[in-house]
Amino acid sequence: VAGAPVLVALSSGEAARSFEGKGKEEIKDEMMARLRLMFGNVPDPVACEATDWGRDEFAFGSYSNIVVGSKGETCDVLAEDVCQRVFFAGEATIKENIATMHGAFRSGMRTAGMLHTLCRRGDFSRRAPSSDRGEARDNGPGKVEKYFSSPRLFFGRFTVGEERGGKALVREKPDPAAGRPASQCFLAPHAVITQLLCLRSDEERLDYLSDQSSLVTQGPGDGKGLPSAIIDFLDRGAQ
Repeated sequence: VAGAPVLVALSSGEAARSFEGKGKEEIKDEMMARLRLMFGNVPDPVACEATDWGRDEFAFGSYSNIVVGSKGETCDVLAEDVCQRVFFAGEATIKENIATMHGAFRSGMRTAGMLHTLCRRGDFSRRAPSSDRGEARDNGPGKVEKYFSSPRLFFGRFTVGEERGGKALVREKPDPAAGRPASQCFLAPHAVITQLLCLRSDEERLDYLSDQSSLVTQGPGDGKGLPSAIIDFLDRGAQ
């Protein structure tokens, strides 16, 4: 990020409070004195920055933590959007990197990806469940294609359909070069889908889906030979 070696020091508790109100130069002098006590002749830095989160009116030195008896799924709830119009990011919304700066960054990338997909679709309205639209129950071929006719998200080789009951189907495009000539469908919970947006490559996404999703099927996506749980999931919106 900086293009040069950077040394970061984190202070908490009483040590952090002792730095509150001090200027950058005073903090730098104290930190350099401690470094030289440990390592001897240490040159002065070319630049120094210091934060003062304890005096920030929007944070007051706080960050999220999981209390005893709670679960990481609480972060998933905080990450859920409101009717695809209000979106949330921050370290408290990403349980894999809670209470970290990179967690805040990754959650921002995840949310930006969701907004980008919605802008590309030009659709910021929450679609009504298909049961509200009076669609007939369909148990024949084309079930998967019908589900993916109005996808919710796109990223890399993957397409995500409408969520039903906190889960959605994720379909990977065929990749003959990698030995996968047919498409793959995964049934994944909301938390897994949001995490996919934070991963950098399609191979990482595929590995993560394979580990975290409950079901997978291979085929052209015509509804033939699907596991019963996926058929039940697809029928859920048509009941």
